[in-house]
Amino acid sequence: MDPRAVIDDDPLSQNEESAWKQHFCDNELKALILQDVVRTYPEEVYFRDKDVQDLMVSIHCINI
Repeated sequence: MDPRAVIDDDPLSQNEESAWKQHFCDNELKALILQDVVRTYPEEVYFRDKDVQDLMVSIHCINI
């Protein structure tokens, strides 16, 4: 969900139902997932490919 599409939702809001708060939490989680993806089989060239890494992150983030 694009938090910019939500009217009257402050990006600094700490409200649990804020689209912005969810957006920032999702981004933090994606960063953690990316760290793990980068460490996946570092000796294999296939897993060094940026497109493969992006796909792995997107698969993990489907339920976010």
